[in-house]
Amino acid sequence: MCIEHADFDGIERLSAVTGGDILSTFNDPAAYGNKLGYVECVEEIIIGEDKLIQFKGCQSNGACTIVLRGANSHILEEAERSIHDALCVLTQAVKNTKFI
Repeated sequence: MCIEHADFDGIERLSAVTGGDILSTFNDPAAYGNKLGYVECVEEIIIGEDKLIQFKGCQSNGACTIVLRGANSHILEEAERSIHDALCVLTQAVKNTKFI
């Protein structure tokens, strides 16, 4: 499967998930001492009207994506804020385990 358009953030997430290195050329990958990434299954799934690429059996769990769907933009914005708040709390709890 080929990923045709990806921004650099997407490439970094892909590298984190597969455990592979990012290369700027395909001429001679072995010459750069690269590490190839690995996943068990790559498949294209459709959620609503959007096509997404799903990776299963990833070598490392360095990244994930949360897909939000809702009735309108207000509900989606509220859900996004709630998830952001929860992730911020979780990050602080991991960094500093002393809390009341």
